[in-house]
Amino acid sequence: MDMGLILTILPAFIVPMLNHSTKIALRTMRTTKRGLRKKPNR
Repeated sequence: MDMGLILTILPAFIVPMLNHSTKIALRTMRTTKRGLRKKPNR
């Protein structure tokens, strides 16, 4: 494998994963703040 190719492909996988994880983290933080007062309805 070419190192340049790996370096160009890796960010394409890492960036969406980071965005996804941050979205989940923000959502869980919001739901936990709400969940402390009342149970979140599903």
